[in-house]
Amino acid sequence: MCGNLLPNLFGNVASVKALLEDCFKRDALNKSMFTLQVKLFCYECNENICVLCFAVKHRHHSSAEIAEVAPTLRPTIDDDDRKILAGVSAVRQQSERVKLDVKMCVGQVDSVENLILEAGDAAKRFVDDQINEYLVKLHAVKSECVKRAEVVQVDVLNFREIFPARNSYGNFR
Repeated sequence: MCGNLLPNLFGNVASVKALLEDCFKRDALNKSMFTLQVKLFCYECNENICVLCFAVKHRHHSSAEIAEVAPTLRPTIDDDDRKILAGVSAVRQQSERVKLDVKMCVGQVDSVENLILEAGDAAKRFVDDQINEYLVKLHAVKSECVKRAEVVQVDVLNFREIFPARNSYGNFR
């Protein structure tokens, strides 16, 4: 966009001003849209700018050529780089700690789950053993009842043989 504006700088100042205002309205003074070379650093905005942006948008700001500013900003940039790298390193370390904590937590939960399953199995075996014990006792009682019933039936048959049946009038048959 800046390349398109340069020829107009030698023409009517009013038309250049109108064109620049139009650019501002459309937010066209954007770094990605300029074809002019970025040569200046604006201290107030803390960004690199082209000559046209300096003349229009950064006119009252303190600025200097990038080549002059670079040596003074290099320590700040290096310090910022170190801070960013330290932050990234800290995040990575924390992420690794979280992964280990999650792994430990999952392991502990799995252990507790296994203990619960083992306790449940032991409780089931205990209940099953108790049920089997009562069933054995119940079958023993049932067998005893059947034996007694058979004895009673034999005794009744023996009794009938010994004492023949009587009719309702007290006579024997």
